[in-house]
Amino acid sequence: QQNPILLFFMITIITMSCTKELPFSEQDIPNNLVLSNQFSPENTIEVWLGYPRVITEGGHNFENNATIEIWQNDSLLNTMANIGEGHYTSIGLPIQTIEYIVKATVDEQTVTAKNKIPI
Repeated sequence: QQNPILLFFMITIITMSCTKELPFSEQDIPNNLVLSNQFSPENTIEVWLGYPRVITEGGHNFENNATIEIWQNDSLLNTMANIGEGHYTSIGLPIQTIEYIVKATVDEQTVTAKNKIPI
């Protein structure tokens, strides 16, 4: 049979010893574009584009003024439409097993992502 006082003491020590404040500032986060995409055979290709930010700080970090293209091999398939708050959508449904490249450009900065739907 376990001693409840010993168990309480151990839980208290473990929970109190697991805290440490780390020095961190927003300047430590590079201002690089972040591209997140979602593919499924039932839906158009959806993309979110923005910049990293500290979660505890308010404000928006999305990018609405980008050119986002979908490529297959060396062929441009589609230029995505902005639907607001950093979200972009394509025309047509992706096909399984075909690798797509999503290329987003804002000013001089470009970011790409590859994705395909497995069988």
